[in-house]
Amino acid sequence: MGKVATKLGRGTLFGALTVVLGAFAGAFAWAFFFLMNLGIDLLWVKAPAALAARGFPAVVYPLAFCLAGGAIIGLFQKRCGAYPEDMNTVMAQVKATGRYEYRHLGASFTGALLPLLFGGSIGPEAGLTGVIAGLATWVGDKMRFMGSQVRELSQVGVAAVVSATFSAPLFGLVAPLAGYADESAGAAPPTIEVPRATKLVAYLLAIAGALGAKPEQIFFTSCGTEGDNWALRAAAWQNRHAGRHIVTTAVEHSAVLACCKWLEREGWEVTYLAPDQDGNLSAEQVLEAVRPDTAAVSVMLVNNELGNRYPVGAIARGLAARNPKTLLHTDAVQGLGTFSAKDLGADFVTVSAHKIGGPKGVGALYMGPRVKNPRPLLAGGGQERGLRSGTEATAQLAGFAKAAELRLERRTEIQGRLAGLKAHALDRLLGFPDLTVLGGVSSDTAPHILALSLAGWPSQNMVNDLGAQGICISAGSACHQGKPSHVVAALKLPKRMASGVIRLSFGPETTEAEIDACVQALRRHHDSRMPML
Repeated sequence: MGKVATKLGRGTLFGALTVVLGAFAGAFAWAFFFLMNLGIDLLWVKAPAALAARGFPAVVYPLAFCLAGGAIIGLFQKRCGAYPEDMNTVMAQVKATGRYEYRHLGASFTGALLPLLFGGSIGPEAGLTGVIAGLATWVGDKMRFMGSQVRELSQVGVAAVVSATFSAPLFGLVAPLAGYADESAGAAPPTIEVPRATKLVAYLLAIAGALGAKPEQIFFTSCGTEGDNWALRAAAWQNRHAGRHIVTTAVEHSAVLACCKWLEREGWEVTYLAPDQDGNLSAEQVLEAVRPDTAAVSVMLVNNELGNRYPVGAIARGLAARNPKTLLHTDAVQGLGTFSAKDLGADFVTVSAHKIGGPKGVGALYMGPRVKNPRPLLAGGGQERGLRSGTEATAQLAGFAKAAELRLERRTEIQGRLAGLKAHALDRLLGFPDLTVLGGVSSDTAPHILALSLAGWPSQNMVNDLGAQGICISAGSACHQGKPSHVVAALKLPKRMASGVIRLSFGPETTEAEIDACVQALRRHHDSRMPML
């Protein structure tokens, strides 16, 4: 090669190679398009015309073509070791959207060809197209799993594998079939539980409805703490190349603050914003702390100890104008049932079931449209669309879904009742000696939380005294496990006032008589004990 290059010159040699390669590429392209046109002429024109000439209905050819194609590709996938997606995911998409994006070659094949065969997926033809695509893909699955028990796929075949490449929603077709599958208990093998999957879909729809979100934006978690950690780490991961700065507040839930401390040990810089002595924090205060390298902002919707609402919506709008790449997370555990995730504008929203009367040990995380390819929290069996693997806590999810439905139905009634209870408590506490209401008393505070300070009387003594009388109050968040409240510390209150902070919480079942008993017990404690500070 070196001698040839010396005689001809490198430029001449490379020019000749370019001509040869170009000629080869041109010949290949010509052959490819010639064969493709030949195939199109045979498959799209001559074969259908021959069948039509023999009196066959027009639908016979595309049906046979797609079934055959599905079988061939099914065998190919079986040979390559491909497997279908988790049936929970299948049924979730079908019930939530009326169609399903089946990500394997069979659906891609039929989904790409059928609109051409029918001249476009428009109107009634779209439904027929989807049915044929589902049947073709089902045949591919049958061929791929020859000898296995796949009866449940035949029951939900059309419903579960309808391709989303077609524009028309097929909910009218899918819903009856999915319902039929739900009634077919006992037919599914242990690895694919269709009835359980459809119930999970129902739970997902109920929780998404309470959040004002799309079902595909909701991911089940075990609690608010898990959701907070997942959201912060997902936001940091997505924007790790844009910057390593996070903005949050000094009065966040411990789950957020502890996660931020963890991230600081990994090299992230965190700015902690302190509210004023009433616990208030403005959107301008948050936005002023945002820098070009800010990857995430985390501000809770309702403070769990003070009841202050923070302007998450205004922060979201400000970030969109100032630093669009920055992702916004809000811990909305205390505000579930009072907002729409879409209107709120946050990219991550954490909620938990037990704050609306559901069971402990289950929650959810909303991920908005700006969240791209979130890093999986747990690897494993692929639950929660591959982002949080682990067996679903179906009992807790059932309770969460029911609580969400009830809260959504009674939202206005419950909020009005809680506001009335808080107003009654404040009225009874007026003139109470040495008592100060924290967090303000404006209408912008949560109606179910009332923070007080009985200056000079240690809060833990009050908790113990009233607890012995069957009255439950707290000296801070129930999640602190006896630790001093960082929220009270962030307010920088005088020592006597800070030592006597307690929290009263109201629920839909709380009565005015119970509030009266609590106020009387506080007054007896004040009158019968000497201040210690």
